[in-house]
Amino acid sequence: MLNIIKEYHDLLDSDASLENVDRTVALIEYILGIQWTEQLSLQIAAHREGLMAEMEEVVLFQEQLDNDFKQYFHFYVMKYPELGQVKEITSPHAHRVLKVFLTLVFFPQLMECDGFPLKSKYSLFLDTCLVLFHQAYFALLPELKTDTPEKKVLLLAFKAFANQVPRETDRYDLLGLYYEAVEDYGQVADCHQKVLRLTHSDAHEFMTVLQTLWSFLVEQERFREALCVLLETYPRVLRRDLEEFNELILMTFELQGKHYQALLKGTYQSENWHQGLEGYAA
Repeated sequence: MLNIIKEYHDLLDSDASLENVDRTVALIEYILGIQWTEQLSLQIAAHREGLMAEMEEVVLFQEQLDNDFKQYFHFYVMKYPELGQVKEITSPHAHRVLKVFLTLVFFPQLMECDGFPLKSKYSLFLDTCLVLFHQAYFALLPELKTDTPEKKVLLLAFKAFANQVPRETDRYDLLGLYYEAVEDYGQVADCHQKVLRLTHSDAHEFMTVLQTLWSFLVEQERFREALCVLLETYPRVLRRDLEEFNELILMTFELQGKHYQALLKGTYQSENWHQGLEGYAA
């Protein structure tokens, strides 16, 4: 029997790859399958005398699940015509994209329905879906050509799943990735800012969240906005983080100065100051 927790942590710590996309989808399916087994076992233990009736209920529920799936899929095809195109395509990644879409969009909505018997491990299911999102984003998305049905469907899955995530910081983290993929950089900055506002200064990830927003803004050459973010955030910075915070301020002025000097000389190339940024990150 698969050790679900061990497999989850292995995937959480693994680099993104197509193989791990498939492993994560398989793990989610296994979690759902384990839930069916546990649900049936509980029913048998609680109602031994009515065993056949209880088993019949489970069979009927599985039939209802199949009917719901067909209904949802038909709805999605009507809403997103690209989904039907992916189903007909035989490219190497079409089937994988379709499974990711259904896993990230269909199953979370289904599990939120009243009376659905898989809610006891919803947290584990959702955490594994988060892993799938990142695996698919960094491994599968780069493999898809622009303006193909597969890519459109995968992006739809990312956006739909992100909007279903209950924890706000996770939601805006995922939406930030989605908007970066579609090159809506104004929305990316807005998502990063929302995550920063939602993150308490005592949290261990506070400076990481701040650095993520700062890095995005300076990479977009939005130095004034980067400096404004730092100044607005200063009252929230704890004493232990002041040295690191001050480095960000100094780095902002340094990168902005190099940028303007290069522009004045007419020799500006973005990679020149990007090298300085990479040196700081290292």
